[in-house]
Amino acid sequence: ATIEYCMDSKIEGAILVFLPGYDDISNLKEKVQEVHSRYYKPVVYTLHSQMNSQDQQQVFEEPKRGYRKVILSTN
Repeated sequence: ATIEYCMDSKIEGAILVFLPGYDDISNLKEKVQEVHSRYYKPVVYTLHSQMNSQDQQQVFEEPKRGYRKVILSTN
């Protein structure tokens, strides 16, 4: 619900969510990709210590206009 609320905001910016493990990240990723917003489409990135560093660097890319970056990460 919090992610949906942020997605419907006109304010620009990314959403960063910390989760306890990779299974939680995978489950939430599917749900976030289904969110329908009036203003933005989600671009979901995942961060986990087991990912290679090149994949992790994608988090720093700027999303296209009309998209909101959602980062799902372990702490």
